[in-house]
Amino acid sequence: MKQLEEARQNRAMDKINFLITNGLGSDVSRLSYYRQIIQDPQKAIQNVVFRKYAAELLNNLLGYVFSDSVMYNRLRQLLLSSGKHMSRMKPSAFESIMHKAMKNDVDLEVLIEVYERGYEDENRPSWLSKEQHAFNRVNSFVEGGAAFETDNDLSMVNESKTLTTIKKVVKKVQENG
Repeated sequence: MKQLEEARQNRAMDKINFLITNGLGSDVSRLSYYRQIIQDPQKAIQNVVFRKYAAELLNNLLGYVFSDSVMYNRLRQLLLSSGKHMSRMKPSAFESIMHKAMKNDVDLEVLIEVYERGYEDENRPSWLSKEQHAFNRVNSFVEGGAAFETDNDLSMVNESKTLTTIKKVVKKVQENG
């Protein structure tokens, strides 16, 4: 049983090595750094030395995903099947929430959480879709209405990994024009 687990780990390591040496990492002499980053990203981000290389891996990976429509659509399908609302959110909806956040000086992650709470709300009126109800809740929150009163605790929400990644991607897209 132990040999089977070791063989599985070796195959995973072979895959990681292949990805890194074929373009995911730019400095093959840092192969051990890249391996550690991929195996434990949370720990790597906390390490000042690894942080630079973790950002490089993420940027390279996202570059490959965005430049290949097949890869992008496959990743999109995987995210859709994960059951997370962010992955089901239309790009135009995300842009609208991002615009509302900037216009009203509200943290993006707070508005996304308000949206998700509205999306998941089982007490929505039957004539509204989940998306419409979620946006009504976002608009109410921004205007200081009932959603603001019930969701005001969201200002203390810790930023999720997904939101952190989204912010980085949005920032990179804005920088690239």
